[in-house]
This record gives sequence, structure tokens and C-alpha cells, in this order.
Amino acid sequence: MPASHPSSLLTLTTYLLSQTAKIAKRQLDAELQERGMRLRHMLVLAWLTDNGSTSQLSLATNLGLDPSDVTSTIDDLEDLKLVKRSVDPSDRRRKLIAVTSRGTTEFGRLQDIAATISDDLLAPLSERRRAALHADLRAILEA
Repeated sequence: MPASHPSSLLTLTTYLLSQTAKIAKRQLDAELQERGMRLRHMLVLAWLTDNGSTSQLSLATNLGLDPSDVTSTIDDLEDLKLVKRSVDPSDRRRKLIAVTSRGTTEFGRLQDIAATISDDLLAPLSERRRAALHADLRAILEA
């Protein structure tokens, strides 16, 4: 049975967004946990897949994460053989992080899982309304 919501809060878009995000995050977290990962692991895989190899510090800066969190996330992903560290040829003190072929495959699976969760969550909406919602949320995020 769906949770009951105070009617006075149902008039607030911020409340609706936060509650919807909570549902989506809970479902995605459960799927990621089955794979020994959290959302930050998926975030790092996504960034590396989209942008190629980079340093841990660059990852932290670009993703807005604490460098120590990025280090532990990279450690986890390396243990899962989804990323690899290598010496930066331009600065031997620095390590570059890159997605492995296994990491690319796993990220594709994670994208499929996230898409299924989105489809289930947005099932009450028509395709047109889904596309409009997606465009509106992206515009807000990129503003």
C-alpha cells in the first residue's frame, strides 16, 4: 500500500520531487547493493565511461565528491575489476583511473537496470508526459 502523504505537502513540487526521488533511489540502491555497489560507484563508472581515464582528484572535483570517498570508491571498483589504476606518463606520482572492459559491460547492465526502474516508476505517465518530465528535470538540473 502506498504511503499516505499530508495534503498540504502535495501542493509543494519540492516535496513531490523529494518523495519520488526517494522511491527511485531506494529501488536503485537495492539493485546496486546486490552487485556490491552503491550509487557513487555507478556515478564514477558513468563519468569514466563518458570522459575516459582521469586522476582521482579530477574525478572528485568533477563529481563534487570528497577525495577520500573517491579513493574508497575506486578501491571497491578495482576489487570488482571494473576499473584499473595506472601511472600517469606525464606525472609518475599520479595515478590514472580507467574503466576496464568488464566495467564497461557492468555499467551497461546498470544503465538497463536504472531504465527499468524508471519505466516502472513512470508507468502512470504517457510516453509524451515522460519525455516532457525528463526534459523539464534536465533543464532544472542544468540551470
